[in-house]
Amino acid sequence: MRHIDVDFARGFVSWLINDKIKFDGHNFKLDEHKTQGLSPRSVNDYIKTIRTFFRFAIKEAYADDNPFEEVTLITNPESPINILSPDEMRAILNAMDQRSFVEFRDYVAL
Repeated sequence: MRHIDVDFARGFVSWLINDKIKFDGHNFKLDEHKTQGLSPRSVNDYIKTIRTFFRFAIKEAYADDNPFEEVTLITNPESPINILSPDEMRAILNAMDQRSFVEFRDYVAL
């Protein structure tokens, strides 16, 4: 473990993101599920697990430092939230019969 440095750790993370085949070696997965590159969440799980392993190795004197402490977690791109336009919201509110208890309750909630 003495030859693993920060550059190696970052290269490993890059390989996980871009080149690792998901479910490689899994006998029961279809080939269409074996895609290239892992999701940011999966990569972050790898990083956290290896960090923890290196902390243990340092505690047991098998390693001197933890190169994965300097590797930042991958940000997961957020999908935009689709919201209603003011006209669409007015149309929904105007469609409710406010004289009915259930629809008035829903009107207030909206």
